[in-house]
Amino acid sequence: MEIQAVIFDLGRVLVDVVIDDEFKTALGWAPADGKGERARAVFDTLYRDFSTGRIGPQEFHSALVNELGLELEFERFVELWCSIVAPMPGAEGLFEAVAGKLRVGLLSDTDPLHWQYVKQRFPFVGRIPRPTLSFRTGWLKPQPEAYIAACRNVDLPPERCLFIDDKPENVEGAMKAGLDAMLFEGTE
Repeated sequence: MEIQAVIFDLGRVLVDVVIDDEFKTALGWAPADGKGERARAVFDTLYRDFSTGRIGPQEFHSALVNELGLELEFERFVELWCSIVAPMPGAEGLFEAVAGKLRVGLLSDTDPLHWQYVKQRFPFVGRIPRPTLSFRTGWLKPQPEAYIAACRNVDLPPERCLFIDDKPENVEGAMKAGLDAMLFEGTE
């Protein structure tokens, strides 16, 4: 069947994600004494709830501060949180080339803070008519429901959609859900 839509992942496809030492230190990931591993495990659990819409930004921040004993005001947290999103070289050009010929969609495991920031900083992403966002749907990749929802949001059956992601497990999940899929390895 002919591909009529490209559904992009967001992080490390349309925008880059760069986690620097300041971010790691602020969230307690940096210590070499084993506490960094615990902080990362606590973060992963809380982020799953945040990125599936079970908790909001304030609750996510409060839980991180309380669980990890952080001294981090909400405003500073939001600033640091959004600082990890950076331009992906060539992504806007790729998006524009595809959008000129096919329908475009988005399927992203993301949260409301990052989504608001991305729409403001990268207007081309905000032009996607009906993005499929985990914090709205409650589904994370590679759950089949996430891919099916993304296809619905471009008004096409899975076999008419190409999904592009940077993680092999998400590409595999898309193919199991009936989409064509490819691993993103850069815009070159």
